Amino acid sequence: MTSIAKFLTLGAVAALAVAFAAPSEAAKKKRMRAPAPVAACTAPNLCSFDCVGTGCKVNFCAPDGKWYWSMVTPYCLTGACPQSCTPPKMSRRRG
Repeated sequence: MTSIAKFLTLGAVAALAVAFAAPSEAAKKKRMRAPAPVAACTAPNLCSFDCVGTGCKVNFCAPDGKWYWSMVTPYCLTGACPQSCTPPKMSRRRG
């Protein structure tokens, strides 16, 4: 009788170990469903926008994949500007 109880206990422990070790089906589906994040731009990159009169404002693409206002060259003359673009959303640098 004790050997049957030991066998059943060992089987229950083994079943629990397998259940906890294997990832759940919901977690697998969630991992497969989530698309990889796509960067809005590729660094290093400059572009000009909002051209008025003889000049344009300048943006740069940071390594995090977001467009930021250019602080070094915030304004350029029309003949010497980088390619024109329309960034989707500007981010403000903190710090």
